[in-house]
Amino acid sequence: MNQDKTKFNSYTEAEKLLNNSRKKIDEIDQDILELISKRTEMAKNVITAKKVLGKTIYDEEREKIVYENIKMKAIEKNINEDIIFQVMALLIKLSKDAQRE
Repeated sequence: MNQDKTKFNSYTEAEKLLNNSRKKIDEIDQDILELISKRTEMAKNVITAKKVLGKTIYDEEREKIVYENIKMKAIEKNINEDIIFQVMALLIKLSKDAQRE
């Protein structure tokens, strides 16, 4: 629902949209935090498996695949690739840190 001010019949409608949108953003933020937590837990599972398999923490090929997948999704969703890459770099760092614990 992307409306500009000329499409509102009243100030109240604009206020309602603002409040509803902010509430939904808050809910999405909570979902994002939950997903980050789950992703971090999965990273811990990965390191457990890597130890048994005798693999190193850093997997350059896997990281390339992750970034390529993210690039394609960012393009599909018309999201700035550079910013998404920065977000992914932080998530990957968080995963690596969790794997080192």
